[in-house]
Amino acid sequence: MWKALVLGVLAATMLFVGVSRSDVGDPDALSTDSSFPLPAPAADPVAPAPSGSQPPRELFTPYDVGPPEGIWRYEDLTQAEKETADLGSDVSGWSASQDAMVAAVREQARIEAAKIAQRQLGLNQLGDTGVVP
Repeated sequence: MWKALVLGVLAATMLFVGVSRSDVGDPDALSTDSSFPLPAPAADPVAPAPSGSQPPRELFTPYDVGPPEGIWRYEDLTQAEKETADLGSDVSGWSASQDAMVAAVREQARIEAAKIAQRQLGLNQLGDTGVVP
């Protein structure tokens, strides 16, 4: 009796799984349909670059710009290009925004230090202990 019940439940489960998965088509079959082409897979951004003859570049070192005749000099720019290049040279108004960033970073560091101390003391969920910060 129990065997028949177990086999019946197993058969019903397999039928349910088969029916519920029947709407899933073969992804390879879709790629042959010309009206709905699948996009080509993107290159893996995490894959290492192929090894070449050059060693890896040191971090925070400038790139080689090539031969001197390929370098653009300020004197070679047109007047409009010089005006555009000069827009970033006036840094006199930057101190206010930089001071605001420093203050925000210091405040966030204080908050994170308090969170670390809270975790070290084992007070992770103060709402559960009845203490409200």
